[in-house]
Amino acid sequence: MEIHSKSNFFTSKRFLVALMGSAGIGCLYTMRVCLSVAIVAMTLPIKSVDHSNQTECNVANQTSSSNGNYDWNSTLQSWILSAFYYGYSGFIIPAGMVCDKLGGKRLFLFAVFSTSTFTMLTPLCASLSPAILIILRVIAGICEAPSYTAYAVLTNKWSTQSEKTLFSGIGVSGAYIGTVISQPVTGYFCSLNLFGGWPLAFYFFGVIGFIWCIVWYFFVTETPQISQYVSLKEKEHIVRNSVVVLKSNGPIPWLKIISKRPLWSPFIGQIGIGYGTYVILNSFPTYLSDALGVDIENNGVLSAIPFIFLWLGIILLAYISDKLRSSYLSTRTTRVLVISIGAILSAVFGFLVELMKCNALLVTLLTSFNLFFIGGCMGQVNPNVLELFPEYTGIAYGLCVTSSNVMGLLSPIIVNRITLHNQHSLQRWQIVFNSSSFLMLVTGFLCAFFLRTNPIQFTDVRRSTVSEMDNPHLTNLVKTELSRPRPDKNNPIDTSSNTA
Repeated sequence: MEIHSKSNFFTSKRFLVALMGSAGIGCLYTMRVCLSVAIVAMTLPIKSVDHSNQTECNVANQTSSSNGNYDWNSTLQSWILSAFYYGYSGFIIPAGMVCDKLGGKRLFLFAVFSTSTFTMLTPLCASLSPAILIILRVIAGICEAPSYTAYAVLTNKWSTQSEKTLFSGIGVSGAYIGTVISQPVTGYFCSLNLFGGWPLAFYFFGVIGFIWCIVWYFFVTETPQISQYVSLKEKEHIVRNSVVVLKSNGPIPWLKIISKRPLWSPFIGQIGIGYGTYVILNSFPTYLSDALGVDIENNGVLSAIPFIFLWLGIILLAYISDKLRSSYLSTRTTRVLVISIGAILSAVFGFLVELMKCNALLVTLLTSFNLFFIGGCMGQVNPNVLELFPEYTGIAYGLCVTSSNVMGLLSPIIVNRITLHNQHSLQRWQIVFNSSSFLMLVTGFLCAFFLRTNPIQFTDVRRSTVSEMDNPHLTNLVKTELSRPRPDKNNPIDTSSNTA
């Protein structure tokens, strides 16, 4: 429950920090996703081997509008798309360890700056050889690994206890705002004849990433207490309504962290969320093009629509859940309820895609509702890690995000195996969507079953007054102001037991 001080989140500086974090993750996703659309224009059309289902949506006899000149088969394309996740997934946990030690601001900045650099090098590497492009994508994944864990660390420092779901949701939703922007913009660039068309997308999003880095460097600080832009009143509100963790200087208790059963909930939940999201992210443009015959410009627009719904699902259901758990239900009950309903409804809409056959608009609409409810689950699973592990946020968050991004690695390979020899077949693509929906249903129920919300204490976790560790740069005036007890008549605090 919030202590006496009041501070409207949506008019506060911490809301602007959440928006900046969201924009940063959005930049990363524009650069990550544009290849999924651009690869349709970069490559020559893939000839189907199995002719039995070629005429399902009258795609086989259509002439491709692709101006690509790379003769990459579907297997090679799947390796190129998944290469990023080899580097990304393998370094999320080490990146979380570094974030816990060095803080989130610098690691987030490094992630966006390096990814922007490698994105602008993509056209050059693609022209040299697919092997060089794959190596570039692996390195880009390694450099982007700190992004989510860095934002998670900043979430614990900048948000109060009751705002964590919304603060986390705003940041994570930036990924899908970036996707919504990236796909139609990339589709537009691919349709141009200027400088080859598709390379412009990589240059454009790389430059946007560099601009974000400049703003982030000068205007965002590691903690609100050292920011010149945050008022004394808001600093007091954040500090008094947060949890301070006195960290041990000893070795990281890996076995204790991994063996905690509450960690299984977000870890399992991220498997279904990750696979369901990455199947659409990496393969939906190919499905629209090869199975439904959608041209490159409309492909970019239709591919973006489901991620608008995913963004809405994260934000709306995070806001509603914060209201429910602050006034009506416990945090655990709220999260279990949203995840269970979300898993069921996302699966239902995924299974219904089969009935739409060749209608690209209805397929996109059902896929959009599928991702809306996946987003609702995502908005509960991500902050649950912050609740459970305030002391080892980066490491625990890294473990869970790794399970999600392993799905990003596997999904293009699995989709390629299912649709191998005939990417025109609706029947084969439906196996892709049905398996994704079934996995979401199973992992959603397991996630809800194991879910807990009480912090796991490795050392001393207590409500904040003034933290010597996290707030070393507070002025004497602020320290005096924040340390002075101010009991609320509705929520009295026994200050005699507090230690500053």
